[in-house]
Formats: sequence, C-alpha cells, structure tokens
Amino acid sequence: MTGTDMPVPTCCAASRSGAGKRTGKGDMTAILLNILGGLGLFLVAMQMMTDGLRAFAAGELRRFLRNWSGSRWRSVATGALITALVQSSGAVTVAVIGFVNAGILSLSQALGIVFGANIGTTVTAWLVAAAGFDWSISRLALPFIAAGAGLRLMVDDERWRGLATALVGFGLFFLGLAFLKQGFGEIQAGIRLADLRLGGAGGILAMLLAGFAVTVLMQSSSASIALIITAASAGVVTLPLAAAAVIGANVGTTSTAALAAIGATSSARRVAAGHIIFNLMTGIIALALLPLMLWAVRRTEDVLGLGSSPAIALALFHTAFNILGVALLLPFLDRMAQILGRLFHRAEEDLATPRYLDRTLLATASLALSALFMELARMRGIAADLALSALHGSARSVRTLLARTRAVESLGDTIREYALKVSTGTMGRSEAQRIAGVLRIVRYLEEGSRLGPRAFSLRRQVSRLSEGRARRALEAAIVSASSVLEDVAAYQEGKEESVAALRRRLAEFEAAYQSAKEALLEAGAAHRLEISELDRLLDDLSRSRRMVEQFAKSVLAEARLKENGHQPGTGAAAREEEAAVSQARREARAARR
Repeated sequence: MTGTDMPVPTCCAASRSGAGKRTGKGDMTAILLNILGGLGLFLVAMQMMTDGLRAFAAGELRRFLRNWSGSRWRSVATGALITALVQSSGAVTVAVIGFVNAGILSLSQALGIVFGANIGTTVTAWLVAAAGFDWSISRLALPFIAAGAGLRLMVDDERWRGLATALVGFGLFFLGLAFLKQGFGEIQAGIRLADLRLGGAGGILAMLLAGFAVTVLMQSSSASIALIITAASAGVVTLPLAAAAVIGANVGTTSTAALAAIGATSSARRVAAGHIIFNLMTGIIALALLPLMLWAVRRTEDVLGLGSSPAIALALFHTAFNILGVALLLPFLDRMAQILGRLFHRAEEDLATPRYLDRTLLATASLALSALFMELARMRGIAADLALSALHGSARSVRTLLARTRAVESLGDTIREYALKVSTGTMGRSEAQRIAGVLRIVRYLEEGSRLGPRAFSLRRQVSRLSEGRARRALEAAIVSASSVLEDVAAYQEGKEESVAALRRRLAEFEAAYQSAKEALLEAGAAHRLEISELDRLLDDLSRSRRMVEQFAKSVLAEARLKENGHQPGTGAAAREEEAAVSQARREARAARR
C-alpha cells in the first residue's frame, strides 16, 4: 500500500489474497458489505452536497429559477444548470412545483426546467467518470474533507457553513467511490461473466429492470448510476448491459416525483406527470436506438481521444440520450402543457376559475364593473357555502375547507387584478369609489373564508361536549350563525328588505353568541369544563363570530355601494360597516337586559 492509497479493510485484504480463486461465501459476504458501505457513503455524500449547496446559494438559485425561465430553451438551460450545481433533480422539481403553485412559473416553463434537470443530473456520471478508475480515487477524498471541516470550524455564517458541508460531501463522494471500486474489483476477480448468462434481449431487459428497481429502492438515480458505472469499469457487466441499466435508472428516478404527487395539488401532479412522460419517452427512444447510440459513443470517444473507458462511455451515453430526448420532445412542450393542464382537475380549481370577467369588457368601465359585481356575487356564494359546511360539520375535513379557502383566495386575486385593470382606464369619481368598494368586499370574504376551519373545529367540539347547558347554548349560536350566512348567500342587490333582515339576524346571532359565552364561563367556573377545553371553545366561538361578521359586512358594503351608484370614501365606508356590526352588538346587549 502506498502513502496515497486508502487503507484496505481487513475483510477485503483477505479476499485479495485469493484474487485468482473462486470467491467463497464468507469472502463474498465481506465484499458485499464493502460495496454496501461504499454505497451508503455515496448516498450520504450526495445528500450533504445537495443540502450544503442549497444552504450556500438557495436565494440566488431561486431568483435565477424565477427570472431566467422565459423561453423554452432558457427553461431547459436553467433546469440543467441549477441541477448540475445542487446535484439533485428532486430538489429542483420540488422548487419548480412551489413556483407553479404560486403562479410564478407557467406549466410549460416548469416542464422545460424539468426537462433540463434530466440533463443536469448527468453531471454525477461525469464526476464518477472523471474520478478515473486507473488511479487512486482516494487522493481526491481527504483534501476535500479537510478543507470542508476546516472551513466549518472557522466560520459561523450559515451560508459558508453550507459550503463547508458541500465540500465534506464532495470528499465523501470520492471516498464512497473508492470503496465501490474496491468491492467490484473483488467481485470481478471471483466471477466469470459467462456464468451469468446475461446476453441478448433477455439480458438487456433484466438489466433495465435492475436499474429501475435499484433507483426506486434508493430514491437516487445518481447513486444507482454510480453503482452501474463502477461495476462496468470493474468488468462485472458489459457496456451494453450497463447502458440498459442506466436507462432503467433514468426511468426509475420518476418514482420520486410520483410519490411526491400523491395527495398533492393539481399543479404538482401535472409537473410530476410531465416528468414521468419525458423520462419514459426518453427511455423508450434510448432503448430502441441502443446499438446505434453505443456505436456513436465509441466513435465520439475515438474522435475526441477519450480512450475506451467504460465509465466515460456510460457518462457520454447518459448525457446523449437525455439531450436527444429534449431535442425530440421540446417542440411539443406547449402542447404537452395544454394536455396536462386539462388533467387532474379538482372541484376547487373550477370554483377558482372566473365566469364573468371578460377582457373585452375592460374598454368600457360600466360593463367591466357589471362583470365584477357578478363575479363578486359568485365569490360570496362560494365563500358562504364554505362557512355553512364548516358550521354544519358537513365538510369532509379541515383539509377540504383549506382547499376551498385557497379557491376563494385565488378567485379574489383574479377579481382584484381585473378591478385594477378597470381602474387604469378613464372613469369618473363614482366608478373609482366602486372599484375601491369591490376590493374591500373581496377582503371581507377572504378573511371570513380563512376562519372556516375554526368554525369547523367549534362544530366538532360541540358534538363531543357533555355539559348540557353549554352545549345547548352553543348549538343555538351555531344555528343563528347559519341563518346569517344563509342570508348572505341569498342576498340580491337592490332589495332593501334583504339588508334589513340581515341586520336583524346579526343582532339575534350576537345575543346567541353572548348566551353561549356566558354558559361556557359558568361551566368553567363550576369546574364542569376543563380549563384547556374552555379556552379552545371560547377561542373557536370568538373566531366563528368574527367569520360571521366579516360575511355580514361584505353584504352591508355591497348594499351601500349600490345606493345612488356611489359610496363614501373608503375609510368612511369601512367605519360605517364596523358601526353596523357594533350596533348589532349593542342591540343584543340591550335585549339581554
């Protein structure tokens, strides 16, 4: 052993002494443990590199991802570059899904980045190939580990500590490769390829499935491809079989996206589906052209003077078929995005899609305002139904309520954008005030919707409550709140009796709320309720009251907005709506006296 070689574990030293013999059971167990240990080191190294580089450059990478994904080709280049830097296509895909959900990236831009990520992830194969298998890989390991450890000890800044972690991960990357190289060298010495009988189409299919299975199990195509390249370099498998395994690993990496899409948003499912379609199509193309591509790879090696290294050949093959897949599928990117956009629809998405906001109406302020109020009425109905389902306990879960709340907020954002576009045109003071009123009503409805889960929590607690008087008072408050919300949902503009009825219902609800609050405090004072349970009930009851009042204010604001075609200034109008709610509270207190 030279001064630069890694120490050889005792188990493997023993197996080397019998390099020319058939490998025994004990030796094979030791060799497999050596390979598994190297693989474990490799996986830890990849995770450290990804986490460290993300911590070091997360903000810059996010800005780059957001700002440099305009065209299809720029999206692909962005995905390739960022994945090459962070060494994790999964991390890039998760970030892309987040940007799609936030509306920062379109689906076609996201798919372009995912396509590019498949090219970027081939950098790992080039790192493995560049490490070389004809000299001591361990020469690269310890300097990186030393540099990373030293930097981590010297700095306190989290960004630079992230870089230190990445450097240590880089060193462990080469250390893991050293153990893999050693283990596969021992296997090659004790196994004859002729004994494996892996030839023809059957062998190709077997290795394809093996590459897929290993990647699914390890959830890392980089690790499985490193394993394949190391085995091929040691002569354990032939180049065509190793290439088939690389194709399988490339397809297997879609399992991460598929698992992440289970129970996720529609946007996440569409991006995951695009990822799966791309990798499947690329895999089919590569498999169909396998002999031709391997011939082209060998010719390229000869032309560039790269020698005949299996590691370089497989890295070149991996990169080539991913680039070929992008070149063939990128022209159909927009069409794919359109098709995926029609899939995985949820009811909440249909709710969030506006029905009446037409761009052609923006040129005429009066028509655009009419469309705005029609959409506002629809939003009010959706939000009130959400609140009623929470109070009645008919919602399936808090998760369902949150999904519908997001739909209300999305529709609110669309209404706001449309209202601001209307306001950029020529309009009078009255129309400008109506726009301001629309924006305030949207805010009331959004805030009321966000409180729906608290009303749902109140309903569930009441159903389990054993204290008789408190339970009856709370149920009465819930019934009264439902009456207010039903009036909100049924409100029709221009009907003064509707507003008058809503004011009466609001006063009745306030009286029921005060009775329920009094009953809860009395039960707590008499120790018939635990303090923690009392606190939860009072908090949820208060939030439910706030929800009801926000919905009521949305109707009061709209009714005032329609009076004589104008309203007071925004601040004054908001104060009047608060005054109406306060009046209902005063009337309830007076009635209780």
